[in-house]
Amino acid sequence: MRNRTKRLIFLLALCAAAVSCRSNARVEAELLCAEQCLYAAPDSALCILSRIDPDNISRRRTRAEYVLLYTMAQDKNYILAENDSLIRIARNYYRRRPKELRRHFLSEYYYSQILHNRGEDSRALVHFLRIEDEGRRLGDPYLLGLLYQRICEIYETQYNYATTLEYARLAYENFKQAGKNYHCGYALSDIGSAHFDMKQYDSAYTYYSQSLRLVESERDTAMMQFTLGDLAYTRIAQDMPDEACALLWQIRHRLHRNWSDRERVIITLAHLSAGRLDSACYYLQLAEAVIESDSPTRGFLKDAAAEVHFKIHDYRKAAEEYRDGLILQDSLDRGVLQFTIRDEDKKIVVIFPQGEEVDYRTGREVVRWDKQWFSGNFTLGFGSNLAGGGFHYKKVSFSPSKDVSIIRGRVYGAVKYNDQWRACVIETN
Repeated sequence: MRNRTKRLIFLLALCAAAVSCRSNARVEAELLCAEQCLYAAPDSALCILSRIDPDNISRRRTRAEYVLLYTMAQDKNYILAENDSLIRIARNYYRRRPKELRRHFLSEYYYSQILHNRGEDSRALVHFLRIEDEGRRLGDPYLLGLLYQRICEIYETQYNYATTLEYARLAYENFKQAGKNYHCGYALSDIGSAHFDMKQYDSAYTYYSQSLRLVESERDTAMMQFTLGDLAYTRIAQDMPDEACALLWQIRHRLHRNWSDRERVIITLAHLSAGRLDSACYYLQLAEAVIESDSPTRGFLKDAAAEVHFKIHDYRKAAEEYRDGLILQDSLDRGVLQFTIRDEDKKIVVIFPQGEEVDYRTGREVVRWDKQWFSGNFTLGFGSNLAGGGFHYKKVSFSPSKDVSIIRGRVYGAVKYNDQWRACVIETN
């Protein structure tokens, strides 16, 4: 009886193993199919992978391969994954198998990308840089180009434009070596943006133009539109507002596409730069009417609105627009801008005081404020020259009070004190 029971258990285990083998074989065939179409048809690859039930995968190797391919397919379909529970399975598996260099590199790369997706840029950068040598050993210029492109993105968010330029060039060189013209167009755009951020506008225009030619050859209409916007914004910086307008109208007449939120703001700035205040006010009103409150361009719009109101001498409204722009950006990451403020060589010039009233006898404005709030801890917001607008931040402590004066002029930034934004100018004595 006991021997019969043992034989029965053995037969059941054998059947289960056979079923498991057939199941794994089917899954592995589907994984092979998904991998083959991952780059040419990523939507099809994701569809194949979504039909696989990971609970039916018994082999660790097959499970690691599945989660890696699934994460890659999500990324190729512009699904920004933020949960690293899946990719950790692949990462832990391939970490112990150094001979599988390509899959180990990819598991580390996509783990770092997920960190980047959820805003942990400092950790992501450390992991990206850690696999740079491994990427070189791999000998695949396309993957190395992707790595350099991600590193470039993070350095740009840290306002380290010289290093951004360095990695943008490395990305371009590797994409060019890999014969990836599509990716070369994006890398050239990154090079142009780095030059723009360093106020090297002629170089920026040159690289944006090269990018436009490449993306046009690839028939990437969306990127063509974005690059025309970059070119227009650069022409404004070069004091060529009419050319900026002409570039923006190419989007409407040549590409037959509507302006994006960002481009509506740029056309406003172009007319403002040309001194056409009526047109600038008109396009500002159009932009304010269509740009939603949660649009990422909202901060850029507030910057432009402040400039328009300053030009028409509505200084109070200009200050309010800058203050509102800072409030919109208040939830963004801080602490990435590296600079120093020394007590002995900086002063705060206030443009939005605590209270004011009018002396009706003389018609002159009388300003009252309390200097004491200039001692303490502050968050300083500085206007950005990035194409997307926005502000840089730095927390600083001032003690004793700084030299304070009231002006009526251009608003450059704001100070946050007691959870209230106060528009001001930060300048050197």
